[in-house]
Amino acid sequence: MNTTTIHGGCHCGNLRFEFTTMRSPSALLVRACRCSFCHKHNARYSVDPHGRLEVRVRDPGELSRYRFAGATADFLVCRQCGVLCAVTSEIDGHLYGALNLATADNVDDRVLPFEYVDHDDESDAEQLAQRQRVWIREVVVELGAD
Repeated sequence: MNTTTIHGGCHCGNLRFEFTTMRSPSALLVRACRCSFCHKHNARYSVDPHGRLEVRVRDPGELSRYRFAGATADFLVCRQCGVLCAVTSEIDGHLYGALNLATADNVDDRVLPFEYVDHDDESDAEQLAQRQRVWIREVVVELGAD
């Protein structure tokens, strides 16, 4: 089977990522969360439970792990340029993730179909269960990477 590798990062280059999936770019599951934070960032998330996401952070002091609402997820935002690259959630000692396709270098998220999702009426337990089902299951965040 063929793999697709999507790479990108924040504007200043402090956060870089590589997402590997068996899906072609046109077959990616793309979602736009309707919460106020994601909406203000115009985030378009992609997930694949069989994919792999590696996030490399050059200067860990310039990484913001923003949390809000139920505080069950870390939104990885560069403090230098303000770009939201990914979101992670630790569930039962395992790290799951979702990639913001708007920060990809080699995929144009503006031409991919997406669906809006709204998690406001879900409990924290429901959100965590959904992440375990559909988010990227192999996630590595490497701090101090060049």
